[in-house]
Amino acid sequence: MQSTSLTSPMPTMPHDALNEIVMRLPEAESTKPWRDVNSLATTCKGFYYWKKRVVDINVETEWKRVSAEVAKAKGCLNALQVILDDHGNPARRLFREPILRKITKIPEPLTTGKRITSVNNFNASLYLMRETVSFYEILSCFQQFVKEPLLNKLQLIEKLPSFLPNLKNLDRQTVLKKMFDFIDEDMNLCELLKEKNSTFIQIKNSLGDDQESQILLEICLYSRKILPRTLNLSRAENGLKQIPNFERWNWVYQSAPEFLTTDAGLEVMLNDPACRKQMIGHLNQEFLKCKD
Repeated sequence: MQSTSLTSPMPTMPHDALNEIVMRLPEAESTKPWRDVNSLATTCKGFYYWKKRVVDINVETEWKRVSAEVAKAKGCLNALQVILDDHGNPARRLFREPILRKITKIPEPLTTGKRITSVNNFNASLYLMRETVSFYEILSCFQQFVKEPLLNKLQLIEKLPSFLPNLKNLDRQTVLKKMFDFIDEDMNLCELLKEKNSTFIQIKNSLGDDQESQILLEICLYSRKILPRTLNLSRAENGLKQIPNFERWNWVYQSAPEFLTTDAGLEVMLNDPACRKQMIGHLNQEFLKCKD
């Protein structure tokens, strides 16, 4: 959007008219309306004035409403859950994310040393209902879900496809590695995911044309015997060739070392001229560790 000129009627347009315009913008219906509408506000003089004179006041009003809900409810967590569910009003939808973020950043009270698991449970619930989540928030949430019930852990994995497309390539790979570490911690979760192959199909589809993340997902699933189909060796070899020759061995060794212990991993790496020497050296070291 181009900046409005000094002769434009936008800066003097009534705020209620600007409100109506903003609610009709495509950005207001996006998965991250707060960020998108604010981006528009910084590029358009009229919307900038609207943000300073109206939006900031509306956020303050919404905060007062939130405070009132907390005061009336039996415990703040119950009140926050009510607010979290209250997203039907399209005008409030613009303010829902910053308000909830502000609430969850309130410092926890000092305790006698007992862990307040209810706060972690609420933050986990909040994560599952968010529209956008940053790379570091995803990593943090994996830590929070370690002691969650099995079905909650499953919900966490099932939510990933909606967040992965917004991450950078390397961050996406880090999240996938963290996801598999998380799965390895709970064999019951691993068995449950074997039965729900559609979850990994959705994760694969969310990766788009990111070849490196796709091949990482595939070899990690194969290594854990939860790949919903037979591993295609030619496809695996071609996928790994997307990684430069001088990086390929270290990429596999650091990202999916478990792949090196599988039959397919041995064959693929030994057939790859860029990895054959390192693979032989790796096998030699493993043989030296064997007591027999």
